Amino acid sequence: MVRSPRQIAVLALVCAGVACAQDADTGRVRLWKAREWGTESQFGPASLLLNEGWDICQFRGNDRRLSRVWGAENWRRLGGTLSHPLESIRRQGVGDFLLTEFVPSSLEPSRAQWLPNFQLHLLGGGYNSARLEDWYAANGYAHPGALAAGTTMGAAVLNEVAELQGTSTQRSTDPLPDLLFFDPLGILIFRSDAVRGFFSRDVEMMNWPLQPTLAWPDGRAENAGQSWCLKVRTPFDGWKGFYHWGLGESFGLSRVLGGSGLAVTAAAGLGAVRMATAPDGGRTVEIAPKLGLYLDRENSLLATLQYHHGNADEFVLEVHPGSGSAWPVPVGFWLHAGGESGLGLGVVGRWGLGLGAVRGERTGER
Repeated sequence: MVRSPRQIAVLALVCAGVACAQDADTGRVRLWKAREWGTESQFGPASLLLNEGWDICQFRGNDRRLSRVWGAENWRRLGGTLSHPLESIRRQGVGDFLLTEFVPSSLEPSRAQWLPNFQLHLLGGGYNSARLEDWYAANGYAHPGALAAGTTMGAAVLNEVAELQGTSTQRSTDPLPDLLFFDPLGILIFRSDAVRGFFSRDVEMMNWPLQPTLAWPDGRAENAGQSWCLKVRTPFDGWKGFYHWGLGESFGLSRVLGGSGLAVTAAAGLGAVRMATAPDGGRTVEIAPKLGLYLDRENSLLATLQYHHGNADEFVLEVHPGSGSAWPVPVGFWLHAGGESGLGLGVVGRWGLGLGAVRGERTGER
């Protein structure tokens, strides 16, 4: 039996790659556009791996030092779960496992693991795998489908490793439905041009990630995270409904600014601020209100201003790079203020990783 966490990760990548190794058809629907501005200009394998691998660092109380985010103990916990999946499920209870992870049976934070499973892993992960296939094809790589599947599963493994920080058990069931079901299924679903067409024409879906940064003084993971959004037509000319999700959900309206391709969006909702222990001993999340103001051009995000009450970074200003007279910003940058994290600043290029500095407490509370 495979027991080494490294072997398990490699096996997951190979299996996903083989399952989706069909070459990209040059005539298929494209979900990634080679824009010279905004989030689309920064998208690629490095951005995907870091934003997803460090996504959990957005939570208050999480230690952001890389030695903790991807620490050896987290890899051992993942290995213990994946090498004994049935034992892990029996410890939780088969019925409870199915109800919380697969069935939309509750919206209580401690019972609604099915929601991020469907939203983040099935829909979000599948969408990003299709975009990554487009990226590999546009950059001349052979077998873009297999490369996209492998990279997507690699990012999913890194995400699960980071989420196991601070857990006390070697048999957590959290990674099982994602790595063994939702992530691979999302990749396969987005092989379909019908699915790609729906999220390109009928409903406008976007991936609006942050700008991952290694921060001084001790090389901590800052400003990383994945989020997605949808725009849907309304009966009112120039206005679209807006839904944004990642570590939380927000709803709002988007207004197109003439024929420039620019759009301004305002949204409000609830977002997760930290992991907590549920009354039954399981894991849950604390949620708090959040507000967001977004500027995009042709659905590629240019700038964001967010307030998330009680989060590690309460105020976030994000500006993505661009070229040309419409958005002459040579590099991206971000500014954080408020919350436990204090003040932070980072500068990020197009290739996916930036450098920054922070002033404030960044170690975990757990």
